[in-house]
Amino acid sequence: MLLKPLLISLTAITLLSGCVAAPVVIGAGVGAGAMAISEDRRSQAQVAQDDAAAQRINELLAQQKLNASPNRIRFTVYNGVVLLVGQVPFDNIRALAHQAAQSAPGIKNVINELTVGSELTLTQITEDSYLSSKVRTKLATTRDFKSKHLTIVVENGSVYLMGLMTTEEQRIAVAVTRDVDGVKRVVRIMENWGA
Repeated sequence: MLLKPLLISLTAITLLSGCVAAPVVIGAGVGAGAMAISEDRRSQAQVAQDDAAAQRINELLAQQKLNASPNRIRFTVYNGVVLLVGQVPFDNIRALAHQAAQSAPGIKNVINELTVGSELTLTQITEDSYLSSKVRTKLATTRDFKSKHLTIVVENGSVYLMGLMTTEEQRIAVAVTRDVDGVKRVVRIMENWGA
């Protein structure tokens, strides 16, 4: 009887720790936010606000039919910042996705990394997934660095680092990530944490 709640708790922690290669919605329900609070440097209120914003962005993209092929739009919400990645065929779709993200409640900033062009191939997506695993492994095995405070998004060889990190943690995260074979670009979207 205790096994099922334990499995749900472990899944919730995994989802919120940034271990998913392509997170779309941060949070997985009521219990998830409470479980991750010890691992997450955001306040419980901020986690809930990010969850609500992600849900609203999903709704807006669906209403405008922006979440269907040939568009490939992925997003991550962290501490009021939205990261948009993927490919769209036209500039106006890129702008509409940006407006949808910006109009969600509690959003402070939108980092629009959508590119105008064809969707990535399955091979490119697979390579990104493998690259994400390599970056995560390298950071997880870096001495005196807690990768659980970092959300990592990989798109077409670019690695986006999001999270609330100290200056030293940011320096380590960028340096280690740049050193991983296959990384084309490191984009720092980390915010300062602590004094």
